[in-house]
Amino acid sequence: GGGGGGGTTRHSVRVDAFPIGIDPDRFRRALDAAEVKGRVLELQRQYAGVSVLLGVDRVDYIKGIPHKLLAMETLLETHPQYVGRVVLLQIAVPTRTDVPEYQKLRAAAHELVGRINGRFGSPGYAPVQYLDKSVDFAELAALYHTSAACVVSSLRDGMNLVAYEYVACQQAAKGVLVLSEFAGAAQALGAGCVRVNPYDTRELARGFHLALSMSAEQRGVLHAHAEALIRSSG
Repeated sequence: GGGGGGGTTRHSVRVDAFPIGIDPDRFRRALDAAEVKGRVLELQRQYAGVSVLLGVDRVDYIKGIPHKLLAMETLLETHPQYVGRVVLLQIAVPTRTDVPEYQKLRAAAHELVGRINGRFGSPGYAPVQYLDKSVDFAELAALYHTSAACVVSSLRDGMNLVAYEYVACQQAAKGVLVLSEFAGAAQALGAGCVRVNPYDTRELARGFHLALSMSAEQRGVLHAHAEALIRSSG
């Protein structure tokens, strides 16, 4: 909010006060809306007995989507107890669909998804659910709210609002943010997330395992840190 003084002063204060650009309360309000509550119940039924690792990214080389997929494969190889009990749900928002490099990236991701689902899937269970589309705000809030963890595996990135949006929707369950050290948000959210190097597939897979196996108490501690940080940023 602005102090005294002229328009310029007020403007500069406002810029300083909103470096992140997310309004946590907008997400909290959404979670109270009937439409979102209904969708949350549907998702909880759909994923009963399954922990969801959520990814929400534009299809872009800097987002590290293949790195995330390879880490999921490694997780299922090294921790077979997760087969049938964990799903990576990746929302891959199409961008620049006419550019050959992006078509290649999309094809590479689809190939990995097919390989992982072929190896570890079974009737009624696909370890990776990969959606080539954007989702609306209500659906996004419901997905954030019902996911056990959110994975941001950017190879380089700005602040990455997904990280903040996820934290804002996790007041109840205290889900875990697995965050690339190369995302700008990692500097800000340091103590409130599991930080990983997405270039190291085993380390990223360990981050998934840590998020999935963390005690409620540990999750609460991480969430309290992250929550305080998004509050002070917003």
